[in-house]
Amino acid sequence: MRTITIGDLISGLVDVYERQYEDHELATVKAALVMDELLRAGRPARVARAARAARSLRAMRGNARKAA
Repeated sequence: MRTITIGDLISGLVDVYERQYEDHELATVKAALVMDELLRAGRPARVARAARAARSLRAMRGNARKAA
């Protein structure tokens, strides 16, 4: 099982929301709200899903770089 750091998770969330909203400041606020919710929820399953999403995002970026 591969681990992910909280920094990787936050960075991945910001990347996703920046593409979605096309606004860096809004993306950072949204990522902060999501992280706050995850940390307060204390639900390991939600954190695991978020980590998987961040890993998928990194894999897609890597594949896009290879294709370019």
